[in-house]
Amino acid sequence: MNEVIPLVIPILDKIAFLAFVVATMFGTGLRLTVQQIWQPLRNVRLVVLSLLTNFVLVPVFIYLLLQVIPVNEPVKDGLIIMALASGPPALPKLAQIVKGNLAFSTGLMMMLMFGTVFYMPIVLPLVLQWYTSNHWFKVYF
Repeated sequence: MNEVIPLVIPILDKIAFLAFVVATMFGTGLRLTVQQIWQPLRNVRLVVLSLLTNFVLVPVFIYLLLQVIPVNEPVKDGLIIMALASGPPALPKLAQIVKGNLAFSTGLMMMLMFGTVFYMPIVLPLVLQWYTSNHWFKVYF
């Protein structure tokens, strides 16, 4: 029995996270219309500042933090990858918890996830010497 538990917990963790993301998106989709999501995204200044914060300021902050705090290489690489991967699927739920703008957070999350698809293959090879994205460029360019 003790041997089974370490094998089951990671699987349950992935299932629980997937259920959380799907339930959050389903609940948000039932509450908001496309027009309600699109309306706050018309604020160009807010959208540009949000994108700059997620794609530039957060990675730069993490990079500078890793220059000050000594961590081993795998942890450093993992933190850099997480800093570059914008668009957490829990963003609308977090906005709901803090009573923020649910429509804006949903629209921003979609923009961040879409932008990350193109951003990470370009930026990762620049910051991680061991990473190459040649396959991505062969498929799309």
